[in-house]
Amino acid sequence: MDQEQFILMIDSDALEAVIKPTISLIMSTRNRGHRLQPCLRAIERLKCKRPWELILIDNGSTDETRTILDDYGQLHLDAEITIATEPRAGLSRALNKCLELAKGEIIAFMDDDCYPNSDLLDRIIEAMERRRLDYLGGRVELFDRNDAHITIKTDSQPSDIPAHSYVRPGLLHGCNMAIRRRVFDRVGSFDSAFGVGGFFRSSGDVEFLQRASLAGFIGGYEPSVITSHHHRRQGPAVARLRRSYAVGRGAFYAKLTLFNPSFMGKLLAERRNAAGSTFALLKIFYWTIRRNMGIAGYVSFGFFLYFAACPFVALLRRLRS
Repeated sequence: MDQEQFILMIDSDALEAVIKPTISLIMSTRNRGHRLQPCLRAIERLKCKRPWELILIDNGSTDETRTILDDYGQLHLDAEITIATEPRAGLSRALNKCLELAKGEIIAFMDDDCYPNSDLLDRIIEAMERRRLDYLGGRVELFDRNDAHITIKTDSQPSDIPAHSYVRPGLLHGCNMAIRRRVFDRVGSFDSAFGVGGFFRSSGDVEFLQRASLAGFIGGYEPSVITSHHHRRQGPAVARLRRSYAVGRGAFYAKLTLFNPSFMGKLLAERRNAAGSTFALLKIFYWTIRRNMGIAGYVSFGFFLYFAACPFVALLRRLRS
C-alpha cells in the first residue's frame, strides 16, 4: 500500500465517523397510502442539531404506499433517507429489518399516524444524555379531539424506570419511543410474535422494554419529547383495539411470569389487568391448539395448565379478597 492509498483510507474512515448519524428515526407503514401525507409532511418539519437518518419501511402493502415512499425518498431533507421493504406482515418484523439498516447510536420510533413536534429528535438526544437513559418514551397527545381518548399519554412530569423493574403496559408508548443501539446489541431484536400483525397482535414495545429492564438498562418517561397521535378510532374500532391490547398483554404477562416467576406478585396487584389478561391468555392457547398445533398443542396446553395452576388459583384468591 503506497502513501497516497494509506492517506485516502484514513480520510475515508474519518469522514464516515464524522457523518455517522447520532440518531436514526424509523417508521413502518402498511396500506396507509391514502393517509400518509400528513405524517410525511410532519417529518419534513423535523430539525436536528446532530446528524440523523430516516428509515421508512413498507410492510407488505398492496396499495400505493410503496410508490409514495419511493417518491418521498427523492426529497432533499437534512437527513439521509432509506426506503426499505419487509414483505412479511408484522410490525416487529418490519422494525427488526430497519434495525439491520440503522446506523445511529440512538434508534427512535414513530407510527405512520403520528405527527412529531419539529424538535423531537433534539429533545430525545438531550433527555437521554441529561438523564443518562438507555431508553425513553415521550408524551403522546391526541391530535383530533373527536377521536377516542386512547393510545395517548399526557403526564406532565418525567418518571424513571430503574433497572430490573417491572415495565407496566402503557407506561411508555411505541409510537414515541427511543432506544440506544447498545440495548439491542445486548438484548436482541423485537419478538415477531408480538405487535400489530403478529400472532399476539400488540405489546411488542413493552415486551422488548421489559427484557431491556431485566438486562439492567435504565429507562424513563420524558414529557418534553412530544408527538400527536391521529388514530381516527371511534365506536367499534375502539373495542377491537382494546381486545387486541388484552390479547397482547396476556401473552406479555405469560412470557414474563413463565421466565421470571418473581413478577407474579406484581401482576396480581393489578387486579383488573390480571383478570382480563388471564382470560385472554387462555383464549390464545385454545385457538393456537385448534388452528395450528394439533396433538402437540393439546400436550403444550396441558403442560401450561399444570404449571399455571398455582398462580391462577392465587389470582382467584386475590380477586376475591
